[in-house]
Amino acid sequence: METARPRIEEHQGEIFYTKTGKPFTYRTNHYTLVIVESQRYVQWHEIRSALEE
Repeated sequence: METARPRIEEHQGEIFYTKTGKPFTYRTNHYTLVIVESQRYVQWHEIRSALEE
């Protein structure tokens, strides 16, 4: 997570695409990563758990 989080934060605001081709962007703050288009919040601890799996 120590190397992943700065890389994730560095790319916020860029356009990414889902598997189905829908564009999305995200922004980060101290506690969460926010998918802008859906206003979905993902906690950093959830990202950490996903990376560990």
